Amino acid sequence: MKVSYNLNSFKGLFSNLNWKSILIASLLGLGLVALLFPQPNVIQNSLNINELPVISKINDYDNPWYRAVGAPFIVPAIVLNSLIENAPLAARIISGLFVFGTIILFYKLIKAWFNQRMALIAAALLASNSLVLNTARQATLWAASLFIIVAVFYCLNLFLRSKENKFWAFLAFVASIAIAAYLPYGIWIIAIATVGLFIYGKKKLKKISKKQLIIAGTLYILLLLPLLISLSGAPGQLKELLGIYGGFIGPRAYILHLIYQLTGIYLYAQLNSVTWVGNLPLLDIFTAALSLLGIFYFIRRFRHRRSILIFSSFITLFLTIGLSANYLNYQMLFLPILYIFFIAGLIELMKRWLTIFPRNPLVLTIGVSLVVIAVAFSVFFQLERYFVAWSNSPTTKSVYMIKYNQ
Repeated sequence: MKVSYNLNSFKGLFSNLNWKSILIASLLGLGLVALLFPQPNVIQNSLNINELPVISKINDYDNPWYRAVGAPFIVPAIVLNSLIENAPLAARIISGLFVFGTIILFYKLIKAWFNQRMALIAAALLASNSLVLNTARQATLWAASLFIIVAVFYCLNLFLRSKENKFWAFLAFVASIAIAAYLPYGIWIIAIATVGLFIYGKKKLKKISKKQLIIAGTLYILLLLPLLISLSGAPGQLKELLGIYGGFIGPRAYILHLIYQLTGIYLYAQLNSVTWVGNLPLLDIFTAALSLLGIFYFIRRFRHRRSILIFSSFITLFLTIGLSANYLNYQMLFLPILYIFFIAGLIELMKRWLTIFPRNPLVLTIGVSLVVIAVAFSVFFQLERYFVAWSNSPTTKSVYMIKYNQ
């Protein structure tokens, strides 16, 4: 009887599983893997100049604590390289994993803020963006910086909305900001998220016991200790963490960078063959238009904590990335925020559509169909832009001139 009971329980466990959801999630996961990991011919056995510092760190790791910038990326790449003995491929696989994690957490964040349908649209657009696809295949810290921005705000939202597992959500947030400190521009994200925590999470923090605060503080110190030791020996790394590469630029160059960033999002991008093709902006016409409408959506709700966190993050990144001589290499950090604007704009558009044509199922079907078609065109445009246009561009081949042997 005991064996029969255990067997029935085992069968019941599987019968209660939502196999349809598991199948869909598995297929989407396989799709993401197929999208993010295969290497185009143009980058196989070749490197660009931005990848050399990371490859050098992976191959020469006698004293990894001496320069701890990028450790959350470098350490896994070192471990993987020890297994496959191919530093560039190891670094690119780690980049792919960071982007994979970014898409998953971005989906969960948008689902928490809006709904599941909007989360699927946002995740599909982010995953198919040509710059994100490029970032997933770069042996650089770019993917880790992209991931940590989404991860910090996902963990913050998790804590602010937590009911039963407040301590574990708080611990996740503490760990995320500790890891963010190792990555370029992470300090700015930590500052915004921490201020947001104390402003919007006062009541939640009061429910965390002193013992739990000590545990969280100990975890934070342990995670941050290698970076503090590294900075004490090489304080110049602080510039990298702040995102100031190549020294300080003049005020005229800074103003131009800010202008180029804004026009690069919506109108005309500066040439940067490592990351994109030609002068095409980050967003296509459809997503650009709705992202502007989304900005209007959040302005109308400016006092809401989401609006304040999103605007403060975008403005801070916009102002700090422009300080770097290599500012074009970090334009992908804007994309999660831009697609949040897009989703808000899409919601605003559908509300206005239904206001004009209330209670008309045919009009609703037409509106939804048009949105689906537009999103599909946007996805295919970005895929073609990366896998066809960028991968086969002569300028792309010209920047991947450094050869290595597998």
